[in-house]
Amino acid sequence: MAASPSIVCRRVVSQDRDQLMAIDDVYGGIDYLPHMFDRFVSSSHYRSFVCEVDGRVVSFRYFRIIDDGQSVIAGGARTHKDFRGQGLAMKRLLDYAAREILKEYPNCLRNYLYAALETPFQQKRIKENPKTFTLISKRVSQNNMLAQINE
Repeated sequence: MAASPSIVCRRVVSQDRDQLMAIDDVYGGIDYLPHMFDRFVSSSHYRSFVCEVDGRVVSFRYFRIIDDGQSVIAGGARTHKDFRGQGLAMKRLLDYAAREILKEYPNCLRNYLYAALETPFQQKRIKENPKTFTLISKRVSQNNMLAQINE
């Protein structure tokens, strides 16, 4: 019988860069991570987290703390294609991040803001929880932009 994988959630460190960049571009050619990674690691305004499976970084999420710690913006997330659908980014990593952020900013989840691509999952989550989530900006994928241009 195979042993259960070791799953660890933790804060991002500089040494995670190469493993995170190896995760496929999940934003259709408009990937922000190569340009923002150093800020996610070092800025006091960001809290970024990874999920490791057997020592391999397979998932990432970041959050931006605003309003002097009274609000948090949930930013992007990504999971390696071999690990998608297992609840790593949307469940396990989100739960861990919320606990860690609340240790520093106990009131920030009262104003939980969402910046997101226009995906069915995100549309459903916002629609089902209008008092919990506020969509503050929308980004569209490169394919959606091209479709709109060609219309």
